[in-house]
Amino acid sequence: MAVPVSPVGKRLRFLFDESASGREGAPTEPSTPLGKRAWQGGTVRGLKGAVPEELAIYVEFDEKSYKSNSWVQVHGEDVLVILIEGALVWSPRKEPMFIQGSKLCPTHWPALTFTPLVDKLGLGTLIPIEFLLEEVLHFLPDASSLKLYQQMGADSHKLVLKEQPLLKDAVTSVINSRKTQDLILRGICSIQGQEVKVYQPDTEVPWSCGVVTHQDLITRMINVSMNEGNEIKSIDPKLIHVVLTDDTLIQPEEATKAGKASKSKKKK
Repeated sequence: MAVPVSPVGKRLRFLFDESASGREGAPTEPSTPLGKRAWQGGTVRGLKGAVPEELAIYVEFDEKSYKSNSWVQVHGEDVLVILIEGALVWSPRKEPMFIQGSKLCPTHWPALTFTPLVDKLGLGTLIPIEFLLEEVLHFLPDASSLKLYQQMGADSHKLVLKEQPLLKDAVTSVINSRKTQDLILRGICSIQGQEVKVYQPDTEVPWSCGVVTHQDLITRMINVSMNEGNEIKSIDPKLIHVVLTDDTLIQPEEATKAGKASKSKKKK
């Protein structure tokens, strides 16, 4: 049974109708370039709604956002655009990057691509991207200049990661987050007995820890014994964000291959 794709755990970018949302201040002029508009960023931590018209996502907004963590009606009147993260790529870059006060002039930089969930502006074939560590949207006419991150081959690309530990950490964070979601929602590996963190929307301390006591490998529903109160909660990871506290289950392909090779030698 295929597990439906879930936006939980994904990064989103939003553009709201400021007049409909009741935000104070002068509204954005229609002539304002797309990249200069009041885009808000955040991460999906929860999902609810039985029918498309009622679909809502709980968003943990970026610290710099004017929006507070809250449920957002996907098809609400105040929503103009919702973009969801797509592939991690290498993109050409003309402008310098400023990292911890240092000016860098890379020819390429890792970026997240985005695809529209809601588009009332008519973005058409434009490709939205967000360079890691910058959190600014850029719009490309097409994807011809982009290269999937996994296809990295140029020494200059590898050198950027080697010289910029913050960038390397950001890339690792994106990759590990995706591997975690794949493991929990689609993985062949059971997480029963593993410690996890569960997001709880609308609470002062949103993350709570617990241990997975049962996992249904068909529906992916899990039972978690919460550390506080010893309460057993039944959780659908497609609707509530769940992350592993132990990253050893998320091994790079190279490490996995090395481990298999080692075991093979021992058998011989």
